[in-house]
Amino acid sequence: MLWEFMVDSDIKLILKLPECSRSGLIRRVIPEIINACYTNPGPISEIAFRIGISTRTLERIFMNCIKCCPRDLISIIRIGVGGVMLVWHTEYSTDGIASICGFNTSVTFRRHFMNAVGISCSDFKKLVVQRNAIRDVHVGPLRARWKIPHTVTYDKFGVLITPIEFIISIQDDLSHD
Repeated sequence: MLWEFMVDSDIKLILKLPECSRSGLIRRVIPEIINACYTNPGPISEIAFRIGISTRTLERIFMNCIKCCPRDLISIIRIGVGGVMLVWHTEYSTDGIASICGFNTSVTFRRHFMNAVGISCSDFKKLVVQRNAIRDVHVGPLRARWKIPHTVTYDKFGVLITPIEFIISIQDDLSHD
């Protein structure tokens, strides 16, 4: 299964997930999860309730089809968007980015970012600005990476013309890009 979502004008989220017998249900859940990334996601039970299944059924389907829990997917999306905002939205403080991405505090955002990316937010900014290798993101069995255009160009309103892609996949599927 392949989904592409424009998170905003700067970020294209690409999910590469394996097909499974419950792909139809996963297709209904993914937009709810994307939406939950920018608000307080609350309990997964709310997402399950909105699509008409139990929390346990939702978690079981995720584990069988995607090999992760819904919370892992929410976390990796929020970290990916936060990474883009750290570099391309310098008008926001880390507190502001944390809030936009659904983290309660910047300390929580920084801790999750460090655990997933392996470096601090400030080191990440330096690496990207210097055009050094972009780091992979790891949350549970999910792997992701930012795909940044070679030439970053903006329109007259300061909007990025070619969006940064954040590609999420299972295990080593990213090596096939």
